[in-house]
Amino acid sequence: MLKKIRIELMGMALMVIFLVTVATLNVGTVNANTTDKKTSDLKWVTKNVKGIGNVTAREDMFVGEGDNITLTVNKDYQENGLITPVFEKAPKMDTITVETPYGNVTVSRDEYNRSGKDKIMADQKAFIEKRNELIKMGKINITINKQDTTQMVPQVLASSLSVAATGEYWSREDQHFARKNGLQPHFIYGRIIPHPERRESGAKTYSSYHELELHLNANGDVIEFISDEGNSLQSSVWVYLTHNGYPYWYVVSLDNVAYYNSVEYYFNYDTEYNNWKLYLYEPATGRTSECTFASTIQLSTYIDWMSASTEFLHSDPCPDVLLESDIDQWVMQVGSTYYNPTDVFNADYKTTDIFVDVTKWSGNGQYTTFHASGNTVP
Repeated sequence: MLKKIRIELMGMALMVIFLVTVATLNVGTVNANTTDKKTSDLKWVTKNVKGIGNVTAREDMFVGEGDNITLTVNKDYQENGLITPVFEKAPKMDTITVETPYGNVTVSRDEYNRSGKDKIMADQKAFIEKRNELIKMGKINITINKQDTTQMVPQVLASSLSVAATGEYWSREDQHFARKNGLQPHFIYGRIIPHPERRESGAKTYSSYHELELHLNANGDVIEFISDEGNSLQSSVWVYLTHNGYPYWYVVSLDNVAYYNSVEYYFNYDTEYNNWKLYLYEPATGRTSECTFASTIQLSTYIDWMSASTEFLHSDPCPDVLLESDIDQWVMQVGSTYYNPTDVFNADYKTTDIFVDVTKWSGNGQYTTFHASGNTVP
C-alpha cells in the first residue's frame, strides 16, 4: 500500500519553511490506481516552542503547555521512522569558526568555550589523519563522476517554501539495514552527494530531504545525516539528532554546498570520553562542521540498525520537480577493527510510496543508496 500524511496547519494561511523536515511517519493509505487520498487519523498541530518559534509536528511529539512546551520523538519512531518537526524558521546556532592547518572548523560557541581552540585544532588534526589512513586503506573513494547537466529542466532560485493551509502531503520511502553477526559498530564514515535541483519555473511548493538514519542501541538515540535540496544553485547538508527522546537541531551543518560537491560524514562513539563525535567535511573547500556531544545520561554505544530514506513534502498535485542525492556507506569500525558495511549490515526490507524512491546497490563491500523525489518518480 502507498502511504501518506496530510498536514493541517491549524488555521495558518501561510508558513515559510527553511531547511526543515527530515523524516516522517507512514500512516494513512492511498490506492495505487487512483489519486484519491485518505488522510491520517493522527493529528498534526502548530505550536510555539520557546526559543524556536512556531513548530508543526504530530500532536504526540509536544510535551507541556504554554512557555513550558518542548518536543520529543514520535512514540513509534522505531517502527515507522523518526519524525522531525517543521519549523517556521530553522533554528540558528551560535557558532565560531576556527582556522587550522587542516581547513576551517565550525563549532558551537558552547563547545568552543568548553573545549578551547587548542583541543578543537587537535581534534581536527586527528580527524584528517584518520581520513588519510582510510584513503590509504582504499576505504574512501575521493572521485566523483558528474552527470551531464545539459538537458536539465530550467532552474529557479528559491530560498524558501510557501506551504498553504491545506493540500500538503508527505511521501516517504525507506531502505532498512539490519545488523548481523552480533557486531556492534561504533563508527561509520561515508559520503553524501547532492545533485542539482531540476524544476520548472513557478512557486516552490515542496521540500525534500534525503537521509541516512542511524538508530542507536538506546531508546530515543538517533543520528540523521541529511541532504537538503536547498535552492537551484546550492544544497545544504546537516545533522539532526535525538538523545533520550529529546531533539537537537543543526548540531552540525554545511550550507552553500555546490551541487556534486561531496560532503563526507563521520560518526563515532568514543569509549574513553563517553561522547559522540560528529563531522561533516567538504573536501573541495576544506570546510568542516564538528560537534562533540556529551550527556549526563548514558549515550548509546553502537549503531543498532539503519534506514536510508527519502522524504518529500509537496503540494497536491505534485509539482514538476526532480531532486536527487547519493549516499555512500564506506567503512565501519568495531573496536580497533575496520569492517566493510556489507559485513556488518544486511539490506533487508524496503517500503514504497509514490513520488519518492530509494534504490540500493553494493560493491567492494560498500553500500550506496540513490535518493529521488518528484512528480516523475514512480
